[in-house]
Amino acid sequence: MPPFSFWTQITPRVPHGQAQAQHASAWQLLKAGVTQQTGVPECQQQYTTSAAGKPLLVHPAGQVSLSHTRGMVAVAYAADACSIGIDIERLDRKVRYRQLAQHYFATEEVAALVQLEPAAAQHLFMQLWVLKEAAIKALGSTLASDLRRLRFEQQASVWQGFY
Repeated sequence: MPPFSFWTQITPRVPHGQAQAQHASAWQLLKAGVTQQTGVPECQQQYTTSAAGKPLLVHPAGQVSLSHTRGMVAVAYAADACSIGIDIERLDRKVRYRQLAQHYFATEEVAALVQLEPAAAQHLFMQLWVLKEAAIKALGSTLASDLRRLRFEQQASVWQGFY
């Protein structure tokens, strides 16, 4: 069995404001994936949540993470005790990236963003946001407390995180 597995799924269009359907799709995909990897049927799997809201797999033992956005879900499973986190976002999602970066990103990340043309800056912002959210999920932290402390740098084609 691989050290970890992840699955993504395109989901039917869900009316705006109905994130519960996306959330349910993510859980359905996660449970099916855990069954595929472990052989434990969905009805025998046991989950709980950490104080920070991270889903925890009690039986069978393992680590899980899930994410959803409009039209897509992504889940991850690791059989061992390694911490994992996953995030998925739409690249066409329009956000006030400069304002959000000023508030939540490390100084070095903000400096990298302001040097770029708007389309490239938007793309880099989304990459950094996904990396940060996935890392924070893996750490079991909360977004608000750690977004600025956690910073990423790209060296060649590899992203490196610093905490």
